[in-house]
Amino acid sequence: MKPIVRYGWQIYFHPLFFQQWQDLLNQVKKLKQKLPSSAFVTHPTAKLLKAIDQGIKETIPQQPLASYFVLTGALQKFSRLKKLGLPPRYRLFFRVFPEQKTIIILWLGFPRKAGDKKDCYPHSVLINKSQLIKIDYAICRKFCQTKRYLWESWQKQ
Repeated sequence: MKPIVRYGWQIYFHPLFFQQWQDLLNQVKKLKQKLPSSAFVTHPTAKLLKAIDQGIKETIPQQPLASYFVLTGALQKFSRLKKLGLPPRYRLFFRVFPEQKTIIILWLGFPRKAGDKKDCYPHSVLINKSQLIKIDYAICRKFCQTKRYLWESWQKQ
């Protein structure tokens, strides 16, 4: 299996994000069947999927190392897309491996409300510390490939 290549970067989905993306895609498919096209294109769920797709296909791979993506502190090895088309309180977390020209989309965090017990940033720190998401490039890439969570399945949708 080959990852999709955008702007010279290989892009993979981590299983955490892949499941979120599949769920969202299924919701949007149902909405498309139920709603008239004028209501569908303005529905928040359809707009969210479009914003995520735009972020992954265009915004992130154009400049994945840009300073506006960089996180600090315990999350300094991660990057995140916020605003730039995403609805308020949503964050799309990813990891960039510049030497390998690889981006791994990790998960969609929401809601973002400081102090909320469901805040996506404390969740990401827990994931980092428990090593559910491996930081090492070789391990992460192999995991994404063996679990078949690549963009190929996304492109077929």
